[in-house]
Amino acid sequence: RLQKMNRRYEKEVEFLKMRKVNFRNYLDIIYPCMDKCFKGKSGIYGEVPLEILKKYPHPALLLKHREETVVKAIVKKTNHNTDFVQKIVHTMYESAQHCYSGVDLEDYEVAVFPEVIEELQNQMIKCEEILQELIGEARKVPYFECVASIVGIGKNLAARLIAELGDMTRFNNRRQLAAFA
Repeated sequence: RLQKMNRRYEKEVEFLKMRKVNFRNYLDIIYPCMDKCFKGKSGIYGEVPLEILKKYPHPALLLKHREETVVKAIVKKTNHNTDFVQKIVHTMYESAQHCYSGVDLEDYEVAVFPEVIEELQNQMIKCEEILQELIGEARKVPYFECVASIVGIGKNLAARLIAELGDMTRFNNRRQLAAFA
């Protein structure tokens, strides 16, 4: 069962990668260099940047509003801390000011961009839900905590290793496990 869940997760991650590529194609045309503003774990794929891009799918639409107005709209939508949202809005606002979009406001890409972002967000949620379900099932295995405690292996990788390795008691020693892997 864990192995099937893991295979499903891998398939959904493949779909997520395709959605990210599609999103990046639109982003590079509509908001060139916007992704360069973001560092860190989630970067441009974070909830706040995606909500901003979804609400303002063209730099001209973003710049048409004051930063404070954008912050209020996004805080209401995401329930994030105002200071956190303010920093992201300011960064995106500055980038949009120096941005030369490859499309006009009336172009097809601008109309479709919010849908592309929505599909990406839904796929990200789906992957996270499947992963959490997989981790929940893997926690029931007696050696989950032991595997997860290995440096460099978190809950995600521990669950996926257990899913693929199956019953680890069938290995008499670590050499057998390594050979199987």
